[in-house]
Amino acid sequence: MPRPGPCRHGGSSGPTDGLFEVDELVVPGAPGDPDVTLVSARPAGVAGPLPALYYLHGGGMIMGNARSVVPQVLRAWALPLELAVVSVEYRLAPHTRYPGPVEDCYAGLVRVAEHAPELGIDADRVVIGGKSAGGGLAAAPARATDLSGLPPAYIEVGSAETFRDEAVAYANAIWQAGGQAELHVWPGAFPHGFDTFAPRAALSRDARAARSAWLGRVLARSGAGPADC
Repeated sequence: MPRPGPCRHGGSSGPTDGLFEVDELVVPGAPGDPDVTLVSARPAGVAGPLPALYYLHGGGMIMGNARSVVPQVLRAWALPLELAVVSVEYRLAPHTRYPGPVEDCYAGLVRVAEHAPELGIDADRVVIGGKSAGGGLAAAPARATDLSGLPPAYIEVGSAETFRDEAVAYANAIWQAGGQAELHVWPGAFPHGFDTFAPRAALSRDARAARSAWLGRVLARSGAGPADC
């Protein structure tokens, strides 16, 4: 069962200005693994169970942390879409070898789903998402042999991206398995994170708008699923 920690403001997540309720949860990891820390945030004063974005941070699986992505995710989605955000503090290489990070992310997701009512989350509307390494952890696409039965997916990549062909192949494999995937290949966009490095570019604005529009549509339905950003 999740063990709520103290509500924390500031730190690497930045001030919330009273707009969000932020909590830190510690949940059991996979058998034999250490506990997993989750940073949970939701718009302040919003009653009832909310849809949730279970977010996995980027960083090449060697850096980054759960709190570093919270401010951007809250600004982009939590307020406009009235959703909760849970960010995962998964273990990093080289101290942790595969599949440690995947096990951490999955253990946290299971606990969030099992205790959704206590966390004020609608268990039928949970989206798994991430950028860069987080997108890979959300999907585990290279090793998947059967992509049938997956929930709707959102996949985006730049045309000059190192992983462009792999991202396109993943979307195509989902379609071939009868699943739903929305794929965007942004023309001329350099390696992932282009919208972070050039936030005012027209292409970055278009990418953010498309991402938000898809998230709004999928949250309007029950049974949300992976969003591999």
